[in-house]
Amino acid sequence: MHLEPSSTHASLAHSLHQPAMHTMSALRRYWFILNPAANHGKAKRYVKPLQYALKARKVDTTIQLTTKPHDATEFARAIKCSVDTVVACGGDGTFNETAQSLIHSDTALGCIPMGSGNDFYSNLSCNSVPRRIRLESAIEKVLCHATHTIDTGQVSFQRHGFHVQRAFLNSLGIGFTGEIARVAKLVPHLRGDLIYLYALWIVARTHRAAPMTFELHTPDGIQTITENVFSVMIGNGRREGGKFWIAPEADMRDGWLDICILKAFPMFHLPKWVLAFMRGEHIHTSQVIYTKIKHAVVHLSRPESMHLDGEVYECVQGCIRVSVMPNSLHVVAI
Repeated sequence: MHLEPSSTHASLAHSLHQPAMHTMSALRRYWFILNPAANHGKAKRYVKPLQYALKARKVDTTIQLTTKPHDATEFARAIKCSVDTVVACGGDGTFNETAQSLIHSDTALGCIPMGSGNDFYSNLSCNSVPRRIRLESAIEKVLCHATHTIDTGQVSFQRHGFHVQRAFLNSLGIGFTGEIARVAKLVPHLRGDLIYLYALWIVARTHRAAPMTFELHTPDGIQTITENVFSVMIGNGRREGGKFWIAPEADMRDGWLDICILKAFPMFHLPKWVLAFMRGEHIHTSQVIYTKIKHAVVHLSRPESMHLDGEVYECVQGCIRVSVMPNSLHVVAI
């Protein structure tokens, strides 16, 4: 087993001369990408235990450590044709970055949760992730479980005059939830639920609804909607932020995304809506537009913050286009 701490192309090319093999199956080859900065740097404590656990299982593989944003995407792109499964070790951002290069390929994504949220992993497994991961159990799932395909989402938008196109695995948020994600990134001294509670308190003091126009391609045809909107959430998975069931009817394998549009409301009603989203009871109220979509176009009236699987893009403006990509990613079933 090899550990590649450097993100340079030279070291990566060198590691490719040593094919990753799993002694339990000659047909299953693995490559591990670990983000030591995940969970505010706590993920680095798992580097040595991961090495020891894989060695004990006689897994001849490579653990590639990221050192900067987008490393995981570049690493996965470079080695996806040489292995059967790329195992991302980190949080939602690491899973997202790794998957960017694996979508529409024959290489599967495996996940070992080491982040602070791990929403994608929770939705994939339909279980909450314990605060301290059981590394042996997570490795067992990656090495021994079969793979299946899931849908992913694709979004294109304008930011600072540049066109951006990205995929997302779990969820997208515009408006209030985008601002929550933005503020949460600014408070590294807090952990777990405290991050989201603090961000919610800060954003609630300043955020206000804005007019948006939507073109939604739904099971009932194309719908055009104009509303004063507090927040927009699009889910491939059912929940985000650990506790908020933004899309309680979402299914990662049904060929649809679920959109939830929360209309403007008096700010003193915010606690009621927070509880409703924590219980998944919001989708049948008149204040919420909830439907499945194949494609959506969102016209913004002002620049907004947007998150994709928790990664924040500020000053998004103009038109946002979102589409589902059915059966586009192989994942290890967990």
